[in-house]
Amino acid sequence: MKNPLPPRRKPVALPRRVLSVIGLTVIAASGIYFIAALGSASAEPEPPPAPALSFEPAICTALPDARRERRVEAEALALSKWARYPFDAREGFAAATLLGEAESCATSAGATNDAAHLGAVRSAWQARLEADYRSLELRLRVALARGDATAVVREASAMRRLVSTPSTYAEWLDGVVRHAAEGSEP
Repeated sequence: MKNPLPPRRKPVALPRRVLSVIGLTVIAASGIYFIAALGSASAEPEPPPAPALSFEPAICTALPDARRERRVEAEALALSKWARYPFDAREGFAAATLLGEAESCATSAGATNDAAHLGAVRSAWQARLEADYRSLELRLRVALARGDATAVVREASAMRRLVSTPSTYAEWLDGVVRHAAEGSEP
């Protein structure tokens, strides 16, 4: 007797290209929705632009005979502060300053290779701080646009830890935290 059922087919797997197109379409649609949501909330007044981060130029203050030792010491201190950065944002700025001091000491001690290496490390670290800062700024703007007081307090407080020096923007951040905690508009 012949089998009345048709033969079983293997499940057809979608090619990777099709899956990639579907994934990119979903991501693009999400991005368009996110931009549209932000655009509709733009009727509220915009917060002031965040100032650029300023990194203090560091100078080697060690005596000429002690510059090599100070370079090693400043670099070691910078690395320890760098390791604490995830827990305290202010440590990131201290690390950048110490790396600049180590670079300055290496330059004045005549160790040009060490100075070039330390300069590259300092630049990369400052770029990381800048990227983290811009990310916090974006999250703060989104929280303000949504009116999410909890997120506003969280993001403004995190930015305030990065902007530790007194400035107009630091005062504005303090006001945002105060107003969000009270439940009123900044």
